[in-house]
Amino acid sequence: MIPPTDPTGEAPDPQLVVLTLYVNGTSTRSAAALITLHRLCQEELAGKVQLTVVDIRNDPAALSEDQILAVPTLLKRLPLPPRQIVGDLANKERVLQALDLAP
Repeated sequence: MIPPTDPTGEAPDPQLVVLTLYVNGTSTRSAAALITLHRLCQEELAGKVQLTVVDIRNDPAALSEDQILAVPTLLKRLPLPPRQIVGDLANKERVLQALDLAP
């Protein structure tokens, strides 16, 4: 996995948190994960997060690119090391700890 760069080719801000959430359309679990993640980004990572949401129904190839086995899956790309959490994102502290973002 290659860390993302900005359009000028420079490395991103070291404080930037780059996340990708894999969902399956508007399924109940995916919708809940998206709502929870948006809240977490606003409350804990405001101004320093780049979030991409990938709907696997529209982009099934993304599953194999990032070796995603189940959805919803949240993938932290930056800061290194990469981390992922599968399933329930309801417990904010658990999510931050699993992604190595806890204060």
